[in-house]
Amino acid sequence: MSKLDTIIRGGRVATASDTVACDVGIRDGRIAALGDDLGGADEVIDARGRLVLPGWRDSHAHPLESGLGLLACDLSEATTLAQLEDTIRKYAAEHPERPWVSGAGWALPIFPEGHPKKELLDALVPDRPAYFESADAHSAWANSKALAAAGLDRNTPDPPRGRI
Repeated sequence: MSKLDTIIRGGRVATASDTVACDVGIRDGRIAALGDDLGGADEVIDARGRLVLPGWRDSHAHPLESGLGLLACDLSEATTLAQLEDTIRKYAAEHPERPWVSGAGWALPIFPEGHPKKELLDALVPDRPAYFESADAHSAWANSKALAAAGLDRNTPDPPRGRI
């Protein structure tokens, strides 16, 4: 076996089915070996009994929503509030035939408090319902007309583990 770049010693390694106490050998940025006597390496890290998590790749995806998002107002390129507002205004003006203005891709950091307010979307799209999903697809932004169409108002209780 060729020399390892890094060895992580003394940790508990999370595997797909269990957590095991063993050392982790890394070569070229990838796990190359697991065991108790991996020899030497350029760098040795003492995990001091902590949990060692491999570089998991999150295969979580929303292919259907992503594809449908391409047919609507794409906010993914907006990095400022002004760009986001301009994109929505322009899209709404270019698609007067659509009964709803919808899209996706807005990023939480664009908004000072992390979440956009319906009043801003009311001003951007005052004539019809508007609904936009966030870039991570775990939040949505709706104007007053969209909320009314969904039967939601200030008296509607929040759903379990959610917030309106």
